[in-house]
Amino acid sequence: MHIEQKKWTKQHGWVMHTKEPLPTPPSLVLVFGGNDALKNTTLFEEIRSWYPSEKIVSASTAGEIIDTEVSDDALVLSAIAFEKTTIQCVEATIDSSEHSEEVGKTLAQALPKEGLVHVM
Repeated sequence: MHIEQKKWTKQHGWVMHTKEPLPTPPSLVLVFGGNDALKNTTLFEEIRSWYPSEKIVSASTAGEIIDTEVSDDALVLSAIAFEKTTIQCVEATIDSSEHSEEVGKTLAQALPKEGLVHVM
């Protein structure tokens, strides 16, 4: 497994936090950040330009962590290249908390069962 990490802030833009770029394209790109930064389509388009065909998964946080730093109103990106792992992504929208169990069941049914090791 190889990891490339970047952090975006309003003050500094994107800063690489790993010494070298990935030797191969990533299998998965995780992006964590505050709501305003995650809703910024320009930032997402920039991420997509770096990783044009990779799976990108994002989530909002109350604080973004990279190395030993905790930030607010930032984005933290981890691009991960797995050597032997297969990634499958499914998604759904939860309109209200009353529907969360139903949506969870729908997502579980959409995932392949054979060889499944982890769900996030």
